[in-house]
Amino acid sequence: MTSKHTSNNAQAKIPLSGGFSPIGLLRLLDRKLEKTLILICYTFIVASIVIEVLRRFGISFSSVWGEEMARYLFIYLVWFGAAFGIKKRIHIRIDIIHNFVSDTVKVVLNIVAGVITLSFAIVMFVLCWETFMVGVEFGVVTDGLRISKAYFMFATVIGFFLVAVRCLQVIYQDIQHLRHGTGGDNEGKLSMFEN
Repeated sequence: MTSKHTSNNAQAKIPLSGGFSPIGLLRLLDRKLEKTLILICYTFIVASIVIEVLRRFGISFSSVWGEEMARYLFIYLVWFGAAFGIKKRIHIRIDIIHNFVSDTVKVVLNIVAGVITLSFAIVMFVLCWETFMVGVEFGVVTDGLRISKAYFMFATVIGFFLVAVRCLQVIYQDIQHLRHGTGGDNEGKLSMFEN
């Protein structure tokens, strides 16, 4: 078992060209994607609000684009946060049942909850994709920025996609916990992108 594990690690770390490794990229995205996107959105939201406050009280003039940009970036921020919450297992849940059952039953309950959430995310992804495509087809634009609303409708598409991916990861982790007899809710101990 040890030699097989070592050979898999050696294969996973072989770069394809110029030090690039697809597994390394997946690991980096797994660790940093939502945090980075949340930070970028939050930074732009704060910057646009500060600029608008300074403009409103400094020169008695404000624009529609600042408020609109902050609103639409907040939508993206919420969806990135939803995926991050699933990854870290920090969403609100009713855990009264968890207090009275064994660790194995807790893991099974986590898997059931993950499958239900994944199913919902897939259905919503398809419905949001259809709405996004209608927005692209008809070219509806925002009031202030005068750019296509499809860019902002895409927030739900990418949000549900990321939620589905993170659900798959936590389901995978829970199945690994079940197979190895360890407790659930230990985020990051067994990842899909780790060997």
